[in-house]
Amino acid sequence: MTKKFPFGDRKAIIDLEKDYWNVITRDEREAERNRIPGIVNQAVKRGYLLKDEFIEMACWKSRRPISWYQKNSESRIQSLSKRAFQARIRDEALRALDDLEGVALPTATAILHWFRKDTPIIDVRVCGAFGIEERVARSKTYSYGSYADLAERIMEEAKRVGVTLRQMDRALWVWDKTNKGRKGGSCR
Repeated sequence: MTKKFPFGDRKAIIDLEKDYWNVITRDEREAERNRIPGIVNQAVKRGYLLKDEFIEMACWKSRRPISWYQKNSESRIQSLSKRAFQARIRDEALRALDDLEGVALPTATAILHWFRKDTPIIDVRVCGAFGIEERVARSKTYSYGSYADLAERIMEEAKRVGVTLRQMDRALWVWDKTNKGRKGGSCR
């Protein structure tokens, strides 16, 4: 029998969220505790991301496409991130970021997650915690329609157990990381 994510169990979710800090690397802790919040503060003040900020945030999600991230011009990043930040509808914001080279829905959600309270991160680890097979996750859940449904489920669970969306994301991520034994980078 496969172990299941402890939906509805606040203590277990909080414990998983605490474990997150022991699973990630020192550099990832530094990014999440200091660098990314600093980027978010500056980007919110100015209304858009700078290229180096975009690359830092995108690499927090996945370093693999860094050469693609770097192909984006400063002006394109500023323009599309400004459009994302000004969008009233989450899908419009995600699609603006999705227009950047190297960015697909999982990376767009990881960036926007820091700027909007209605944007859970989606990736193979989150899907794994919800019992969605990896091949299905990659083919279907990364569509905008399926994302909206899963995002709603994540936000409802966070609200139900009384944790922030960020805490819920950490718990989902670390649960899959420690229970599924997926290989790959330790971050996001």
